[in-house]
Amino acid sequence: MLYELFVSGDTKAKDSRELNNIINKYGENAIEELRKRSKDPSLSLRDRRHWRRLLRFATTSSDALSGKLNF
Repeated sequence: MLYELFVSGDTKAKDSRELNNIINKYGENAIEELRKRSKDPSLSLRDRRHWRRLLRFATTSSDALSGKLNF
């Protein structure tokens, strides 16, 4: 919900596409994969923030896990 208030339409569309790709690739393990990437110390801080943003989007959007993301 808060994600939608503070993120531009372009960023939402990009995140939606990327999250759909992650869900298609990892299925039910998508959230766990996003958590793992968001805490991976071998990634840069910028990359970890990116994965945290996608994780937040996936867990707060009602359509994210059902694969019905359309922005």
